[in-house]
Amino acid sequence: MEKGRDIAQLNLVLELVSEFASVTTLKELERTIDSRLRWILDFEECELRMMRGSDASDDSDVESALPGPLPGSVAISKEALVRQALATGVPASVGMPITAIVYPLGLSDKPLGVLYLAAETAGFSYRDLRLLHHVCSSLGAVLARIHQASIESELRANETRLQSMNMRLEQRVMERTSERDVLIAMFQATDMSIQVLDMDCRLLAINDAGIAQYKRMYGANAMIGDSLPEVLKGAPAQMAAIVGLWRRQLGGEAFTVQQEFDASASQPCSYEMRFEVLRGSDDMQIGAFMTAVDTTDSVRQQRALADTQEALRQSQKLEAIGQLTGGVAHDFNNVLAVIKAGTELLRKTSLNDERRQRFIESIGNAVTRGPANRPTTRVRPQAGPAA
Repeated sequence: MEKGRDIAQLNLVLELVSEFASVTTLKELERTIDSRLRWILDFEECELRMMRGSDASDDSDVESALPGPLPGSVAISKEALVRQALATGVPASVGMPITAIVYPLGLSDKPLGVLYLAAETAGFSYRDLRLLHHVCSSLGAVLARIHQASIESELRANETRLQSMNMRLEQRVMERTSERDVLIAMFQATDMSIQVLDMDCRLLAINDAGIAQYKRMYGANAMIGDSLPEVLKGAPAQMAAIVGLWRRQLGGEAFTVQQEFDASASQPCSYEMRFEVLRGSDDMQIGAFMTAVDTTDSVRQQRALADTQEALRQSQKLEAIGQLTGGVAHDFNNVLAVIKAGTELLRKTSLNDERRQRFIESIGNAVTRGPANRPTTRVRPQAGPAA
């Protein structure tokens, strides 16, 4: 009778072990053990836990190996029971008969998890423990396979995440590179001279227009890292003015100035320069930057326009004087005509004294009414262009 029961239980164990081959997850394995093992053994609680780390002596892993306190009044704590099983590599139990048992599961001496069974009511017999030994011997290989599959799955997931992160990083790098290339292209393509200096008056950045400006005006080669006073040492007269503007800005002042320079290799040139404070991430000033626009042609055009307007005003004055002179001459001509006509009449001997006297009075009246005794004629000047 007992022998037949043993054979039946052993067959159930073999069937249970054969089912382990199709199990792929820890939860599925736990459900299989909990349901099929109850056909063989009587127990109240079954828990299967996989170790989180490879170090079985880690108390944090041991602490999570069992879900709660052992049933009944057990003298040995769950932590001590699990540590004993993991340290010796053999099952650790409590009670007589045994009411709780912890089986270390794994290959050789490397524990991958634990199986916890509690049977407070009936306890476990020697036959029960022998059957559990067969089950747990197979569980070690199954748990190792699940553990390996879990590691491989996690590695694949990590690889997928890493590839995704690399793709996003590469995309961001490409975007940042594209933005940087656009900024560099704008920085170099502009006609404005752009320069950045640190607090020691050394060039941190300068575009092609700025390099060409120093070369054209002073015959100097300005490069990143150069000291501005060293760059301008060949033009001492200009160095004081230029460095003075930078020193003013490095003192924390932002301003815009229109400045004319006497270039050594060309005619005087004018620049509108805008100076700004350069600050770091902590809002502390780390230097200054300047944008300079060549306004030489504009200044020359403004001066030429002013000269033209002044010439036009002088021309209008001369025209007004001519008009005034012409009017005065016309008035004198009228007076002279009266005098001439009266003189010719007086030469006639046939005139009596009365008529002769009348002609003489007419000549005198014409002179009296002439331009010399009339108010000065005002000539309204023509409107000229605004100054």
